[in-house]
Amino acid sequence: MTPTNFGNGYTVLQVANATNGGMFYLTNTSNAGGRIYGTAAGLTYDSFGATSQAFNTNGAERMRIDVNGALLMGTTSASSSSMSIVRPANVQTYIYMLKSQQVEGTIGFAAGGDSNFYFGSGSSTLGTYG
Repeated sequence: MTPTNFGNGYTVLQVANATNGGMFYLTNTSNAGGRIYGTAAGLTYDSFGATSQAFNTNGAERMRIDVNGALLMGTTSASSSSMSIVRPANVQTYIYMLKSQQVEGTIGFAAGGDSNFYFGSGSSTLGTYG
């Protein structure tokens, strides 16, 4: 196996056919970083120490799990809750609950200056609170 360069100083190495799975350690010179490992039970991402795990798309962070286990979407700092979803004011923010790929429930906020909290059954809004 020979590592290959993949632009901007990254190195690519494939680990395959190991008895218990494969593991990549990703660290800097201070041993900060994490590891990714795969086994028959699944894939695990693990950061070393009290650090968060960030998920990026299109060159920007979109989601993070902070050191306390809070899931953050659209923000990098947690409020007092265990899950925060932050969207720009002009974008609707809904959580859809699905069963067998069918929307069964909806909760969230509409776009713009509307500050009502919406809840519904299926994809239609049933009522507001606010």
